[in-house]
Amino acid sequence: MPAPSVSIPPTVPSPLPSQLRSDINSALLTSGGIDRIHNELVSSLQASGWTEALRLFALEQFREGGKTTFEDIMDTVMREAISSEEGEMGKGKGKGKARVEERKRLKVPDEVVKEGLRVVRRELEEIVELTNG
Repeated sequence: MPAPSVSIPPTVPSPLPSQLRSDINSALLTSGGIDRIHNELVSSLQASGWTEALRLFALEQFREGGKTTFEDIMDTVMREAISSEEGEMGKGKGKGKARVEERKRLKVPDEVVKEGLRVVRRELEEIVELTNG
């Protein structure tokens, strides 16, 4: 059975219209692309040591009483994992060397981001067809 496809005109407004985004999501789900993207990202995060660093960070936070709920941990992790510039690392509570090291530990490694983009692009190329209007 051929993979479902989504036709996209050469000029699409940004952000994508909601119907087009929904069509792409549906095609990725139907083709198994979402599962392949997920599996490859998890594998890359594990290979980089990021998932273990995350587990240790969460454990430390619970033990030290700094964070008491899953939501507290996730808020911190999401904020820190996407911080991409050294300049951002000195902001907020707990400035100093320990804070910078914590942020470096939680930041998703660049090689994982690049691999994630490669996998998403590969899956999109399987389902998206560019049309001439």
